[in-house]
Amino acid sequence: MVVALLIAFLSVIQAKLNEPKLDIELENKEPCCRHAEVIDEEIATPENPNVKRHPQAYFLRLKVKNKGRSVAREVEVRLVGILDADTKKERTDYDPTHLSWVGYGANNSISIPRGLYEYANVCFVKDNLNMFVLTTTENAPRGFPTVRQRIDCILHIIAVGSNAKSIERYYKLQFGSNIATKYDDVTLTEMSVQDVQAKA
Repeated sequence: MVVALLIAFLSVIQAKLNEPKLDIELENKEPCCRHAEVIDEEIATPENPNVKRHPQAYFLRLKVKNKGRSVAREVEVRLVGILDADTKKERTDYDPTHLSWVGYGANNSISIPRGLYEYANVCFVKDNLNMFVLTTTENAPRGFPTVRQRIDCILHIIAVGSNAKSIERYYKLQFGSNIATKYDDVTLTEMSVQDVQAKA
């Protein structure tokens, strides 16, 4: 009886040691964030309206890593809330939705082998748009706008896998003042739960 219990206990411990472990890293520079052309769109150049060009975009992304000892399966990254940057109250013009994975199309979930990582898109800005765009896997998720005003806010993000514990992060999304000359003056900064819950 004692031996059986010991074997069962060791099996549980072994399973815990071998389970995947998700983590999120962020750097406000390439390659975590990325400059790119929007190749499916053309706009006129200011110098010559007859000459077209592709808009320049800046994508803000999160590096989702698997630091565990086995494959993390069905990993999803969800933007579960948007908070006002000043009052820290959750906005009512938004519903939780999936963020898109880089290179995986409209797939909500992917597998991440141990020791590896994938990038999850958060949002992007363009040099021809005085707004920012949330990169969800849905074109018009539940009817709320994915193209939003460039106003500082706090993003509440959760990553979870079918065999991995969920992790929760808050990021402050901040925009520079001079959009005309520097459209990509935008940053994500991680915030602690205590800072988010502190009174404004």
